[in-house]
Amino acid sequence: MPEGNYTITADLQASPQEADLSDNNFTNTVELKRKPVCVHDIQVTNVTCSTYEVCQGQTIDLRVTVRNNGNYTEATNVRAYYDAHLISEQSIMELAPHAERIIVFHWNTAGIPEGVYQISATATPAEGETNTADNTFVGGSVRIRICPQIIHDVAVIALSASPSEIMAGDQVSIAARIKNWGSLAESFTLRFFYDDVQIDESYITSLAPNEERDQIINWNTTGMPEGSYTIKAYIPPLFNETNVANNLYVDGAVLITGVYPPTAKHDVAVTAVNASEYQAYVGDSIEIMVVAANVGDFPETFNVTTYANMLEIHGWNSLFLQPNSSITLSFSWNTSSLSPGNYSIWAFANPVLGEADTVNNYFVDGTVTLLSLPSHDVHDVAVVAVQPESQIVLIGETVEVHVRVKNHGNVTESFNVILYYDSAPIASAIVYSLTQGAERTLSFTWNTSTTIAGNYTLKAHAEPVSGETNLENNWFTDGTVEVKTLPPSITHDIAVTWLSANTTEAYAGENVTIDAMVQNLGDVPESFKLTIYYDTNLIQTIMIESLAPNTTLPLMTMWNTKNAEPDTYVLNANVTILPNEVNTENNFFEDDQVSIRPNYEIPLWLLLIPFLIGLALITLLLLLLLLKRRRRKRPTAMLTYAILSHPHI
Repeated sequence: MPEGNYTITADLQASPQEADLSDNNFTNTVELKRKPVCVHDIQVTNVTCSTYEVCQGQTIDLRVTVRNNGNYTEATNVRAYYDAHLISEQSIMELAPHAERIIVFHWNTAGIPEGVYQISATATPAEGETNTADNTFVGGSVRIRICPQIIHDVAVIALSASPSEIMAGDQVSIAARIKNWGSLAESFTLRFFYDDVQIDESYITSLAPNEERDQIINWNTTGMPEGSYTIKAYIPPLFNETNVANNLYVDGAVLITGVYPPTAKHDVAVTAVNASEYQAYVGDSIEIMVVAANVGDFPETFNVTTYANMLEIHGWNSLFLQPNSSITLSFSWNTSSLSPGNYSIWAFANPVLGEADTVNNYFVDGTVTLLSLPSHDVHDVAVVAVQPESQIVLIGETVEVHVRVKNHGNVTESFNVILYYDSAPIASAIVYSLTQGAERTLSFTWNTSTTIAGNYTLKAHAEPVSGETNLENNWFTDGTVEVKTLPPSITHDIAVTWLSANTTEAYAGENVTIDAMVQNLGDVPESFKLTIYYDTNLIQTIMIESLAPNTTLPLMTMWNTKNAEPDTYVLNANVTILPNEVNTENNFFEDDQVSIRPNYEIPLWLLLIPFLIGLALITLLLLLLLLKRRRRKRPTAMLTYAILSHPHI
């Protein structure tokens, strides 16, 4: 017979005296089904990688999804491959019908050559399985690249203290030489000690790979007891620095033999005098700069006077300075009233009461030559200063260079100025209408993109104007600018590589477990935030501190859905975009949907309905039994069965 529902009816023939015929027949429905067919079918439905580009030696997580499409519980072995090479094998002992299982393989790429590899997974067929075409799944390609090795290694390579024998209160000059043996520019703290007591510390910035640098401090030994002290220099280890043996350097001993009796003194001084020009025409103005200082132990009030030969040209009265302080003074010297000749420029600080050492009260700068105004036109342009804003730059950076020019002649001039590094021109600029005795500052931008590493001398040249004979001052050479090789580039790249909920449906108020995975694909440790949402609604923000390079971190959080309206939501997560991070596409990850269903409360009266129905059925059965006892005995009748209806398929 075909599958379907069949109605079975039994009739009891009534006796002649029977009055109640209602219970003489019985009807029942029977469902006929075919015996189920046995199906064995294992399928690999998906293969995903935590990342698709790594440095050789990093670990990739492969997630393989296996499904049982059959109707028997199955066991299988799952193998992961790169190209035709086996990565690993895992077993699934029991996989229920229509169930899925995710297996994670950890693939260590150490020793695998640089290249692009196809990732796949295969599940061994179940016993009796005929459809094996879906037992293999190809999950895309992974690129393995060779990344530069990052080494952090700074060292103190030399240390000296001078003098090595002193009286307490003397200064000791301590010089340390440091070197960066690593592969990245480093900034760190250098600490100086006598025995195990710290004297001072210096912060070292951007020490390039293989660069050496000297750092000097002065140790004031005032109050130190007599004795022998061992001098040390120490660099606290850097993050991920493995060779720390060279971070400490121990010098010899400094011997303190006695204590000087303290003596307070009065002492004022002039420590510097400078003129902006040392050759000018009568009538020109020359800028004079004077530095006055109080090098004594008491606050002082004093006068400072500046002279040209014995002629007083400027003065400052009642200067007040605290001990061990100084002040820079300046004025413009108008030479209109002077005769042509040579003038010695000097300054004098008047001695204060109680001052014994007056030698430093005088400071002589040099000689300024004043020339007679010519009776004819004089053409004389000059470069008087070249000043770069930085003495050390990296290849590709720009340097601003300021060039100051002056017209020493008596005719307004226009001329061209060229700036050079060594003999190579950087740029040129035209000076228009520079009047007699006037100065002008030009700014040049030097782009070092095409410059090789090295030390370069900056020079500026004012091209001669018509009729110019004094060409010596048309050139001005500054010091050197060091152009350094760029340090190895550092990659900042963090990613969300996995996000999944433990269910696709939940009732409002239930907790949903969310698994996430983040990875640092860059070259340095990173701290950042992982934020998880349902649609645009915040679930949680998690702070990750100092995740090491090439490291994957699994995370788990709980989503309490009590505040979620019944609806279908998309789970998504993102991590902070780091400064200088270029690849930001992997900072965001979106999961499948999760449906939140309403959680209705059942009224108390609905709970009573099953009880009332059961009570009514019991009462009805009791009544039927009572009626049956009262029924008179009837003769035996023949039962007749018949199929009254066609099958309902």
